[in-house]
Amino acid sequence: MPTNQINENTIELEAIELLTNLGYEYKEAKTLQRKSDEWILKEEFLRSVYALNFAQNKRYDFLNEEQKENLVKEAYKKLTQLANDNNELLEQNKAFHNYLINGMSLSVFAGGEERSINLELIDFKNVALNEFLATRQFSFRQKATNRFDVLLFINGLPLVVFELKNPLDINATLENAFNQIQTYKAESCALFVTNELCVISDGFSAKVGSLSADFSRFLSWKIKDKQADSKLELTNLINGLFNPSVLLDFIRFFITYENVKFLDKNGYAQSKIIKKIAAYHQYYAVNKAILSVQKAMSEGVAGESKKGGVVWHTQGSGKSLSMVFFAAKALDKLSNPTLVILTDRNDLDNQLFTTFSHSSELLRTTPKRVDSTQELKSVLKGIKGGIIFSTMQKFKDENERFETLSKREDIIVIADEAHRTQYGFEARLRGEKISYGYAQNVRDALPNATYIGFSGTPIEKDDANTRSVFGDYIDIYDMKQAVEDGATVPLYYESRLAKIHLSDEGKKLIENLDKDLKDKNNTNALKLSQIIGAKQRLQAVAKDILEHFNAKKQKLKGKAMIACMSRQIAVNLYKELVALEPSLHDDDCNKGRAKVIITSSSDDGAELASFHISKEEQKIIANRTKDINDELDFIIVCDMWLTGFDAPPLHTLYVDKPMSGHNLMQAIARVNRVCKDKSGGLIVDYIGIMASLQEALKFYTKDSQSEFIADKSELEQKMLEKYEVIKDMLFEFDYMQYFKESDINKLEIIQQIINKILSDEKEKRRFLDECTQLIKAYTLLLPNEKANELAKEIALFDMLKNRIKKSQQESKATIDREQQSLIKQIIDNELKSEGIVDILDKSKLNAKDISILSNEFLEDMRAYKHKHIALETLRKLLNDELKARMQSELRTKSLFEKMTEILLNYQNKLINATKVIEELIELSKELIKQDKDKKELGLSEYEFAFYSVLVENKSVEEVMKKEKLLELSKAVFYEIKSKASLDWEIRESVRAELRIAVRKVLKEFDYPPNMIKITAENAIKQAELIAADLIS
Repeated sequence: MPTNQINENTIELEAIELLTNLGYEYKEAKTLQRKSDEWILKEEFLRSVYALNFAQNKRYDFLNEEQKENLVKEAYKKLTQLANDNNELLEQNKAFHNYLINGMSLSVFAGGEERSINLELIDFKNVALNEFLATRQFSFRQKATNRFDVLLFINGLPLVVFELKNPLDINATLENAFNQIQTYKAESCALFVTNELCVISDGFSAKVGSLSADFSRFLSWKIKDKQADSKLELTNLINGLFNPSVLLDFIRFFITYENVKFLDKNGYAQSKIIKKIAAYHQYYAVNKAILSVQKAMSEGVAGESKKGGVVWHTQGSGKSLSMVFFAAKALDKLSNPTLVILTDRNDLDNQLFTTFSHSSELLRTTPKRVDSTQELKSVLKGIKGGIIFSTMQKFKDENERFETLSKREDIIVIADEAHRTQYGFEARLRGEKISYGYAQNVRDALPNATYIGFSGTPIEKDDANTRSVFGDYIDIYDMKQAVEDGATVPLYYESRLAKIHLSDEGKKLIENLDKDLKDKNNTNALKLSQIIGAKQRLQAVAKDILEHFNAKKQKLKGKAMIACMSRQIAVNLYKELVALEPSLHDDDCNKGRAKVIITSSSDDGAELASFHISKEEQKIIANRTKDINDELDFIIVCDMWLTGFDAPPLHTLYVDKPMSGHNLMQAIARVNRVCKDKSGGLIVDYIGIMASLQEALKFYTKDSQSEFIADKSELEQKMLEKYEVIKDMLFEFDYMQYFKESDINKLEIIQQIINKILSDEKEKRRFLDECTQLIKAYTLLLPNEKANELAKEIALFDMLKNRIKKSQQESKATIDREQQSLIKQIIDNELKSEGIVDILDKSKLNAKDISILSNEFLEDMRAYKHKHIALETLRKLLNDELKARMQSELRTKSLFEKMTEILLNYQNKLINATKVIEELIELSKELIKQDKDKKELGLSEYEFAFYSVLVENKSVEEVMKKEKLLELSKAVFYEIKSKASLDWEIRESVRAELRIAVRKVLKEFDYPPNMIKITAENAIKQAELIAADLIS
């Protein structure tokens, strides 16, 4: 669709074209038959849902026509009432989603008895039977009137919201689009009751997120087919996700909800619902896994177990949710098989079982966990369908070979972390008996089952057992891809060995670390444990951890995990930490800044037993760890929570235990989760794991030659590099003089620098980008001597960046957005200590005198010596005033277009700042004149609005007297007001009648005949802006 100028409208039209190519019907929003406060298209809904349930379905033939129609109307009523209940938006949305995927249960009296009817809102199996509609500029009125750029409806239900921005407007960012959706959620919340997906885009970049997602959780969508792949993310997103069959598949199987508990600022327990959706890699992998398992089940040889394959998705990229999505689709598409989900540890079993339990509505079944080998045997012998959780260790009894529990072929065994050592076949002599590995026992128990593995780390090349049980890879999503996509944050390594003394014997033991060291009775293991757990060494480790973490905590919110070699060492280290900082301790699991999470044993002594906690207490501590605002700082662990535990606020892992292979990779992934402004995770090494880390990374990605964990020293180089870039950009300023000057002179220095940066759009963007990267590197690097040396300068650079960004913002809500809060912490202390001042506080402009409608203020702006500040101030105030007036005044649109043209000319360097200021002042004076004219003419606000429509063409005032025009403006206003009915603005028939009525009035007053048609049309457009008030 070629246009003369690329803008937001262009992107809307491009999106519509892509959607219509996929089979969506397109209708202009004004042609839709609806009231302005209706978000469900009633006629489309009634027609579509009736057809799905009754026209195509013979099982309800016992109902008469009236009963069928009433059932569909009842469904419509129940959906609209969702928005009127007292629940939170996410609760309403969850209730709707359950209706959408499971149908709506209704009752009807037929055949002398009450019958239950399950009314489907969407036909997920027959895509073509649904109605797919796209529209744009959809107006909806609730707390305020909002216009949605693009909306997608299925069977009359608005399921997808697109918020699009101008790709050439430097200030129209994706984050602004996200903020706009948050505003819509507050002002038009009813429309979001039925929302499934939100899209933000500027044409080039595009991201999709759920209703509850923060900005960091909006992700791009990639297309696996390289031939169909486009360089434009919006094209990939629409073609990849919004193909009707893909969208229905996604809605049905790839959306779930989780109820998260947390403590509010007053210490009271609260909960909130989080809506989670699959990322592109999860969607593709699950569908490939379904096909792989389906093929294995159908082509397998009778009497042999079948290999479904292995999904390797790096830790932190949503492996557990992928397993949930796989289970949901497998139960539906593979004829209700029995799913047996295996883990090799109780804590992993608990975590994964909890994840599945949260999604029981998606799964349409409640997962069951077996607590003993006996219960496992009983359940598998009798159950058909469903989801069973067990640890591998329960596939073991006193017999040499495990008994056969079921020969059914519709059993799918899903293994979490499918390549651990327990998955063995070999026979071993234990005492006088032969026993077999767990893999063989599972095979014996379920000889005809199909096996699929999900892993966060790759299969090692010499791991023949895993391939023998599961087969080869189905899908790979490695660390590099996850970081590139923003699914995880990058990891950095810092060695603190130089800070902590470790004896030569200890170093040698670690160097010779092998599998036997895991045996707690092994002599070398005991020696190393004694060395690492020595009191003097633990005191040093505790002191260093506190110094390191507290320095970081001053600049960045978050939490840390400490990995210890044994449970006793974990307890001892905790005591050393508390000795140094007593405030870390509290007996109450809801309080205290440090907690120990270790397994418990009945033969533990009194000291270890005092640290035993219940499962419920573990849940409380886990929720505290996931709440970034909770006071909890440290989680001290041995083995528990080093795998499978997901807490995004964790940003640092202190490693004080030998680890290698996939255990090491699992552990370091605790700090790679995305969390708001978290730029990366840090691994702090007290034991010497670098060699093991390098070895593990050799096969950790498909591109095994690349580096994916950077040494922290590289951050220092990056910080210094970005520091030098910014320093060079400001070479002509002696900016360090800032710290020696008075407040007023400080302001002068800052204004000079800002003027220089703002004078060149490309330089401004470069400065903002380089400064942002500098701040991120600085934050991750702390604590660091070089970073401390540069703290003052970096604080100054950051203040410059924030001031420039602040001048570009269009609302205080955006300025105060929570996501900026963490970065702000980086420089707060430096700012206070060095007396950095707020420019606006010292600008000599009294806030109460700042008005775009004040001639005195405009003259002050004309004379203000810092031209770029004056320009930004005028632009901001005039933009806000015009946008406010455009809500009710048609004439303001032309002034807004003039302002846009002026600013575009400035951006393209066709005019300088002084000229822009003059032209903006003239526009402002036009507003002042309009207000003066309205007052002198004695017209109401709305009467003057219609008067302005009549005299838009200046020649009208030459042929008609002012008195007659005043009468005519009132006559037009009251003629429209008298004939406007409810929702007239979206009913074309009423609009046509109003045009005829206005033309008639214009003719009666001898309005110039050649202008009647366009003036009548503009009068209707003016009326649309005040539609709600016309009928009140």
